[in-house]
Amino acid sequence: MLRQIARLTFKIVKFDEYQHLHEVLSNQHDDYSNLQDQVQALAILRQFKTDGTILAASESNTLAKLATKLLSAKIENLDPEILARECQTTIQEWLTRQFFELPLDRPIIAMPLVPFCMSPKIQVEEVYHCEARFAADRDENRKVLKRHEPTQADCPRIKRMLCQKVRNGYANGYAHFEPDLSLGWHNWSLLELFQVAGIDDLMLESAFATRQGEGDEAVNRLAGEINRLNEIRPRLSCRLCSARLQYSNVFSVKDAVYRSTVTLPCTTPNCSGGSVYLSHCRSCPSLIDSRDSRFKDSSGYYVCIACASGEDVEEAGEICPKCGERNTLRGNRQKKVCQRESCGHQVELPLRARRARLSPIAEIEFYMDDQRF
Repeated sequence: MLRQIARLTFKIVKFDEYQHLHEVLSNQHDDYSNLQDQVQALAILRQFKTDGTILAASESNTLAKLATKLLSAKIENLDPEILARECQTTIQEWLTRQFFELPLDRPIIAMPLVPFCMSPKIQVEEVYHCEARFAADRDENRKVLKRHEPTQADCPRIKRMLCQKVRNGYANGYAHFEPDLSLGWHNWSLLELFQVAGIDDLMLESAFATRQGEGDEAVNRLAGEINRLNEIRPRLSCRLCSARLQYSNVFSVKDAVYRSTVTLPCTTPNCSGGSVYLSHCRSCPSLIDSRDSRFKDSSGYYVCIACASGEDVEEAGEICPKCGERNTLRGNRQKKVCQRESCGHQVELPLRARRARLSPIAEIEFYMDDQRF
């Protein structure tokens, strides 16, 4: 796997993180008990795959302790349903600490327990963990109607393109969303550890609160949570004085992942930096940051600076997210440019937007219809 990365002819930062952890393990000079959390977890998996021995983890290493506990679950006759809930609680507590304690320029990395994204594609070059789902036919509300057989990986980050599965003995697969005990130790994750511990999909569905029938996607949905936290964290500094912004005491990382969150105003003396609203665009992968996406639609939703979507994605493009003017975004199909002379902001509308279907000629008729104003 490391040779596979080394063959890449371009530099992707996330691979530096991956290589570093493996290199520290390979050139281990520190005492085992002093290894950092992720490296010690890797050492535990390597030892178990080598001879079946289960190493004890250092008390301060959360991920390594989880690895040891899951590997020992059947030996110690632990209740798998209770263990699944304990794992979920432990992981969320760990994520919260990482979110607040890591420097803002450092990503949260939960490997080896959460599968690492090994794809070099440009759409995922800043995505650290694998978000692959089971490819399926879905209804208009994205509810699964039928999964594809044989199973395939559907990456939500790479539109209209499947990602090849990781397989034992193959070097061209990246998606890791199914447990495979035959994989090498460097590819083991919670997927394999849950199987070893006897934790089934129904237990994961309950513990991680997934949709019905999607407990086997809990690990990769967790990967998505971590990726979104990593996207938010670099924005948590005041743009006036660079101080780290704070939250109220009721803040939860789940808020940042699944809903929205608002920071407190900057607390630096004599700094006028206000609070910041952060959320996820309802249409494109971009973040909604109220310092960039400053304008709201008629429903009170911030309009995405990248794709001009508010609450109603079909109405995207009605408001220029840069200057706030209405009906000034013109162009061919999805790509629109604000016609206001002092603005000129460019956006790429989502495919679902009505204005994304308009050519320059069709726009003339569209904007002459007084009923639209």
